Amino acid sequence: MSPEIRCALDEVLQETSHWKDSTEKLVCFCPMRGSSADGRLMLVGRALNGWGEDTSFKALEMVSKEAREKILDNTMKKSSSDSGCPIQSLHDSWRKKDSKYKLNRSQFWSVAREVIKKFSTTAENEKWANYLYWTNLYKVSPEERRNPSQSLKLKIDSSSWKMLIIEIELLQPKRILFLTGQGWAEQFLKSTTFRASEVPQIRRVFQTGFLPFHGGEAAVVVSDHPQAKKRREIVDGVLDAFAKLGRGSCSQL
Repeated sequence: MSPEIRCALDEVLQETSHWKDSTEKLVCFCPMRGSSADGRLMLVGRALNGWGEDTSFKALEMVSKEAREKILDNTMKKSSSDSGCPIQSLHDSWRKKDSKYKLNRSQFWSVAREVIKKFSTTAENEKWANYLYWTNLYKVSPEERRNPSQSLKLKIDSSSWKMLIIEIELLQPKRILFLTGQGWAEQFLKSTTFRASEVPQIRRVFQTGFLPFHGGEAAVVVSDHPQAKKRREIVDGVLDAFAKLGRGSCSQL
């Protein structure tokens, strides 16, 4: 992982250390880049839904630089893989019988699979995760498999969003898919130079447009969070939206 990402994540942890609810256990997220990821799709979620093992900490534990360095090391280790693709390795761990997280029940990852397969002629069922770059709007979240509270979001939003901008500049993606819902992505996009298109009349899609970065721009689609939604509606809506932005095929990398 790049030194820019590590520095940005350290800033997130410093802001978290000042959070008032310092007794709650938290987990930290570092983006995962598939072994074949080349910018064809950046997938953005809301926040980490637990790691599936005990890697938690409390906000007060991050006051010292030494404590933050340890958390950074552990988090970045989770986000890399000696076997090749960190996303695939994480999915493999979730498929184990003793895993609390059930990958086959995840609408989020089912949608991601169907979308990325559209943008790669070689993304086979067992290899599709290799082509993804996965990140989240918020880099710290509760250990107990739920989204950050409003107070935690307010504490870390500026540093988390600053880190996401750094990720976009480093990856320079052709497409960014926010599987977050409008309310989650809206404030981040307002803090950037995002150029919105007309509000699309596409089911499950709230916003489309382009986000400039140094040397180019990414086509952006903001869609519903897939939980408890019809997967086909979201997949079809996302693909339709990217097509209308001129990024609807694998040849438009």
